[in-house]
Amino acid sequence: ICRIKVDLTPSQQEWFKRRGYDHVPPLFAASGCDSCRHTGYSGRTVLGEIFSVDETFEELITKGAKHREMEQYFKRQAIPFLFDDAWEKVISGVTTLSELERVVMTE
Repeated sequence: ICRIKVDLTPSQQEWFKRRGYDHVPPLFAASGCDSCRHTGYSGRTVLGEIFSVDETFEELITKGAKHREMEQYFKRQAIPFLFDDAWEKVISGVTTLSELERVVMTE
């Protein structure tokens, strides 16, 4: 991405703090140039969340487990969430926080 450094807004700071991020590295916004047609981006990238359905997860599905219970199962298994993949791409400079917010950040 063509980028410029940005500061987090108070609401963004609060969002990260509530989720246990005490330190957020420098983040960037798309700025644009002739090469990227002033969009700030070039090409596309995939955000992914992949997991295998094992017996335990199959049981959760079968019994109609609530979202929170499934989420806790994923955390116990150390299965990364879509947000985790997006966050890695933000801090590595592949995409921007505004794209993370647009695509995966929900309350």
